[in-house]
Amino acid sequence: MEVISNIPNYTGIGVYSIIDTETGKKYIGSSKNVRKRIIQHAKSVENGTGNKELCDAYKQGHILKCELLETIPYGVNTYFLLDRERFFIKQTPRKKLMNIAPPVSITEEQELRLLKNSGNDSFILGIYKIAVSKF
Repeated sequence: MEVISNIPNYTGIGVYSIIDTETGKKYIGSSKNVRKRIIQHAKSVENGTGNKELCDAYKQGHILKCELLETIPYGVNTYFLLDRERFFIKQTPRKKLMNIAPPVSITEEQELRLLKNSGNDSFILGIYKIAVSKF
């Protein structure tokens, strides 16, 4: 069984969702290389180390399907990309999301400072947001 179907050939910047076609629940993400990131998701789901809900859905035999939500032109900053991801997360009812934590509201200035201090590592910024959302 294919882990995630409909993986786009698009290797540019964008926002995507991975949908459990049985429940309608979505994982929404963004990447500077959408295809590469979704393939990473597929590998982590297959070996059980990915997002828990995606892994559980796969183990139960649900079909996971990818959808490219938005392509973004080269040259945008990471803040813009994360803002577009948040836009799509906010459009989805919380009970239909598989994302670990709800989007956290921080100012652009705070986010840019965090990115600068983390060496522009959006993964570190994501961990920070998860930590902040728990309080």
